[in-house]
Amino acid sequence: VDDDFAISVNDLKKIETMEVANINNSDITLIRSEFESKLLEDNFLINKSKILNLSLLYDAPQKYSKFNKTEGIVFVANFNHLPNIDALNFYIDDIYKHLSVRIKNVNFYIVGRRGKHLFSNKVSHLSSKFIFLDFIDDISEFLQGRRLNIAPLKYGAGIKGKIAQAFVCGLPTVSTDIGFEGMSQKVTKQMLANTPADFARKMDEIYFSTLKWKKSQKDIINYSKIWTLMENYKLVHSAFSKKGVTLNKKYQDVKLL
Repeated sequence: VDDDFAISVNDLKKIETMEVANINNSDITLIRSEFESKLLEDNFLINKSKILNLSLLYDAPQKYSKFNKTEGIVFVANFNHLPNIDALNFYIDDIYKHLSVRIKNVNFYIVGRRGKHLFSNKVSHLSSKFIFLDFIDDISEFLQGRRLNIAPLKYGAGIKGKIAQAFVCGLPTVSTDIGFEGMSQKVTKQMLANTPADFARKMDEIYFSTLKWKKSQKDIINYSKIWTLMENYKLVHSAFSKKGVTLNKKYQDVKLL
């Protein structure tokens, strides 16, 4: 644990008590995942009417990529965030040795500032071609050109932005229970892997199987469409209207939410 982020159990309890009190004293609390909603209802007995789940919050693209127009595996990360560093170490140290020869020949893109500084030496002895990219102007366009996203997270909380954005772009993603926290288990189960061997197997299956790739893409696109900016605006509009607050019915200010 990084000492800079250490916090005592008593301090955590105080924050928890304060946050629950704020929720109970509010008309509506906005949260980001199904997991959080269930946690508040089951553990803190928060009335469901006080909770509004807004999930992915991305604009859907006009079109989606086809299997044969994509290539490469991508790992996107803010490397100032410790769970992301741990996840890439997990991939290199534990998952990589289980990969098939054919997937080791696939380009592996590592996107995020400081990625090359932190990991170039560590991957130098591996046979895969690792491509480090510090910054991409249009990450959505870049993601749509890739065939597989991975997020081998071992700890963290809430909806993961990099997975949400990959889903909205129609990019199948292999991740862990932690990575998929708050997302539909029906959608994510075919891409879920918690052990190194399973993770490597799922990567291989989805990357090289047109059928499995298309099934994963179809499911995540359908799931993502439920949570576009516009759909989230409609949820907010409905919830506030029930409280007697009128918002712009033309949805013209949706990007401000």
